[in-house]
Amino acid sequence: MALDLAALRAKLGELKGNTARTEVLWKPQEGENLIRIIPLAKNPDNPFTELYFHYLGNKTYLSPMSFNEPDPIAEFADELRAGGGLSKEDWKETKKFVPQRRTFVPVIDRKHPEQGVRFWAFGKTVYNDLLEVMADAEYGDITDPQGGRDVKVIFTPQEKSDTSFAKTAIRVSPSQK
Repeated sequence: MALDLAALRAKLGELKGNTARTEVLWKPQEGENLIRIIPLAKNPDNPFTELYFHYLGNKTYLSPMSFNEPDPIAEFADELRAGGGLSKEDWKETKKFVPQRRTFVPVIDRKHPEQGVRFWAFGKTVYNDLLEVMADAEYGDITDPQGGRDVKVIFTPQEKSDTSFAKTAIRVSPSQK
């Protein structure tokens, strides 16, 4: 059996950090986007991966909670709160030490399928909306690459939103494609 030199070189480039984030992550553009959620190869029963992150200053840290391990930063926040006597402002400050969940799902951008499979990261609201659709028997398996359903992602950036944050809404196609 011969070595696959192209695969080895690709892995070497990946390990050296030559893979740009944009090659791995998908972000919706302003307005309407069309994607297809596809199953994970390692877990075809559930396309979602939940990870927890700390956003401290300009840095992002992956929390050990993502792997069911104790998180010393979150434990520190719990200790501060357990002692009591915190002012409302101090209590609010401890929220910075509580990891935030981000959910990732593999998608194919229907307008740019040549980019291949990428991962879309989103928060609680979009996750809840997708789970509600997927739990509805009338929709069936929306992740089927051939017979599933497309998802329209409507993205409004913070600057154009009527809130202090960007807004993302989803609409799942009523017809299978």
